[in-house]
Amino acid sequence: MNTWRHQFTASVLILSLLLSVACKKKVAGGPLPEKEVLRLGVQLAEGLAAAYDHGVVHRDLKPGNLQVTSEGRLKILDFGLAKLRLPVTTSVATESFSETHQGQVWPVTCEV
Repeated sequence: MNTWRHQFTASVLILSLLLSVACKKKVAGGPLPEKEVLRLGVQLAEGLAAAYDHGVVHRDLKPGNLQVTSEGRLKILDFGLAKLRLPVTTSVATESFSETHQGQVWPVTCEV
C-alpha cells in the first residue's frame, strides 16, 4: 500500500509492491459476472469517498488506473492529476493534523 505518513511538518512517501491485475485487462476478456461488478463497484465508491473526505478528487478514473489484487481488493492508482477540492493553508493543516490525524496513516490508493 502506498501511504503518506505525516509526522510534524514532513511528509514521507512509502511504496510497496502491488501484485494485481489491471481492470482494463480483466474487462478485455469479456463481461464480468454481475456479483463481481457490484463488489468492485462498492469498493470503488468507498475508495473515492475516502479520498474525497480528505479533500482529494482523482480526475483520471479509468480501467487502467484500477487494479484488483488476488484477494479481490480494488486499488485506485495514479493520483497524478488529482486536485485538492479545498485550499489548504499551513495553519488549517497544522490545526487539523494536530487535533485529528496525529500518527494516522493516510491511504493514497484509498484502500477499502
